[in-house]
Amino acid sequence: MNKRIVSMIRKLSKTEQEISLTELAEEFQISQRTVRNDLNAINDLLTEQGLANLKLGRGGKVLRESDFAEILESLDEKDFYDYKLSKEERNALLGKILYEQEHAHECFLSDSSFRKIQFLSELLTFGRYMKQKHSDPDSVKIQMLTRQFIEKISQTTEILLTQDYDFFENLSKHLESTFALAAPLNDRNPVIDSVVEENPRILEAVQKNLPMIENYAGRKLTEAETGYIVVHLCAAIERKKNQEISFRVIVACHAGIGTSQLLLERLKKHFNFRITDIVPSHEAGNLKAGQADFVISTVPLKHCEIENIVVSPLLRDEDYIEIGNKVDQLRAREVFTDTPETEAKTPETLLNEIGTILYDRVPDEASALMTEIGQKVADFFRTDPVVAEGYAPALSQLLPASHIQLDIECENWQQAVRKSARKLLELGYIEESYIDAMIHNIEENGPYIVLTKGFALPHEGIDKGVRITGLNLIRLSRPVNFDAEEYDPVEFVCCMSATDHKTHLKAFFNLVNMLKDPGFLQALRECQTAEEAAEIIRQYENRKQG
Repeated sequence: MNKRIVSMIRKLSKTEQEISLTELAEEFQISQRTVRNDLNAINDLLTEQGLANLKLGRGGKVLRESDFAEILESLDEKDFYDYKLSKEERNALLGKILYEQEHAHECFLSDSSFRKIQFLSELLTFGRYMKQKHSDPDSVKIQMLTRQFIEKISQTTEILLTQDYDFFENLSKHLESTFALAAPLNDRNPVIDSVVEENPRILEAVQKNLPMIENYAGRKLTEAETGYIVVHLCAAIERKKNQEISFRVIVACHAGIGTSQLLLERLKKHFNFRITDIVPSHEAGNLKAGQADFVISTVPLKHCEIENIVVSPLLRDEDYIEIGNKVDQLRAREVFTDTPETEAKTPETLLNEIGTILYDRVPDEASALMTEIGQKVADFFRTDPVVAEGYAPALSQLLPASHIQLDIECENWQQAVRKSARKLLELGYIEESYIDAMIHNIEENGPYIVLTKGFALPHEGIDKGVRITGLNLIRLSRPVNFDAEEYDPVEFVCCMSATDHKTHLKAFFNLVNMLKDPGFLQALRECQTAEEAAEIIRQYENRKQG
């Protein structure tokens, strides 16, 4: 419970006349969305006191059935800023502390800002955030916020970052982790501080657009939290700079396939390499100059004609730095080839191939099958389950013709939401309770699910009755209003069910990018059949990814 919420309670208790969301937003200089979040927090307190909850009436008026007298008494007695951590929060915080302390005394970074940024981004993403066992039920809300933030950042920096899926995924995980902590993060990291100091323009861009994140969080972000966002943004910018050069690399391993695949995955997460082959170290002498730009080996190589470096299979901090230095050397000498080669198979590429087949042949069963197959692939490659956590299907795979219905008659937005979910309910993707929860969510939190003019994406948390990740799109015969102001009326309603924070992410990312193209929705308006609509989605998605 923060000071603003306490002040809002006092305001509501002293105001005899009805007060609207707009008036509260102006009073506290926050967005209407933040007001809604604060009112939800107040309702939690009212429930604890056994009092009737606040409700929203016509015109966004706040309706009160309690006099707040009992709450006002407790305000003077209770410390509202004393927040006790739950068991899950304590475990998450303990894990964070242990992880950061393990690396605090072993992390020796180079003087290269790029190396520091790249390493820190990887550390943040795959250490601190991906280790969470449970997804935030509001992860989709956070993903929407992340996409809006990236769009604003792109405008401020004049660097197009909206197409960078890695940036979107990494930053959304970061924000989800930030909001999950019981208390703001204040621990300063000297390495992160140095990155921030070396990139004042990036810091300025982040600070300029930070209010939209702070409005969602209901508080100001600390300097430490802001620094982490700066690191992620710097990593995205550096990644964009280096997309023009993709070094061809051969991996040589002394151990078996399990070790080589682990090394391969870690390399691909850090560097924009094209891994052209994986060979046993004793066969490296057969490699010829020109086959690759350099070789990364787990043991010293003899009689190898290609430049090579030796690293640990686990890729220690100093290994990342050495590889980075080698890349810098080659880039400075302009020593790199550009001959296309077939990439070595990885768990991720194998899952992509399997997923493409399944979603094409059996779209209704594909999501459930991929969960099982993903685990089998992880077991076979003996790799981190995170890698095979589940294949992230494309939008066109989740929206085949069978998941599209045209010219559906609906009297209001509630009916539109129900009819958009009907297919998923029939297939067993969701439970009936999920539909009720979606409608309740919109009633309580407003029409934030309307992504752009004419298009809504209703959804709920992953713990509200979801069995399988899926989408179903309906086109209304007559648009309906969601009370979404300039985004009304809504013509397309796409129900989404998400089992975790990741499986739907690629589809969601592609959808938002496609909605920025005015021709996309116009094409969907003009199509005559579900098959034609599915083909339009496929074509536009390929164009955006292309």
